[in-house]
Amino acid sequence: MLTSGGRSALSAALRNYGQRIFQSPIVVEGYSNSDNVSDRTAVSRFRAILVRNYLQSHFHLDTAKLGAVALENRPPDGSAHSIRNGVVIVLVKAKQ
Repeated sequence: MLTSGGRSALSAALRNYGQRIFQSPIVVEGYSNSDNVSDRTAVSRFRAILVRNYLQSHFHLDTAKLGAVALENRPPDGSAHSIRNGVVIVLVKAKQ
C-alpha cells in the first residue's frame, strides 16, 4: 500500500519538474532487499507498478510515456548505489 507520506513525497518530487512530467517519458524502478530471490522480484515489481499506477491516476500522465521495471536490489551500472530498496523515478531526457 502506498502511504500518505509516500504519496506526498511523490507529488512533491514530481512538482519540481513542472511541465516536463507531461512531456518526458518516465520510468519507475522498483527495488527490494528481500533475502528470497522470488520475493525480491515480486516486491520490486509490485512497488514499481503501484507507484506507476499512482502517478498515472494522480497526474493523468500518458500511459504510453509511463513505464515500470523491477530491478530487484540492483541499480543499473553507473549508479551511485550498489543496492537499493524502494523506488526510483527516472525522467528520461528527450534527445535534442
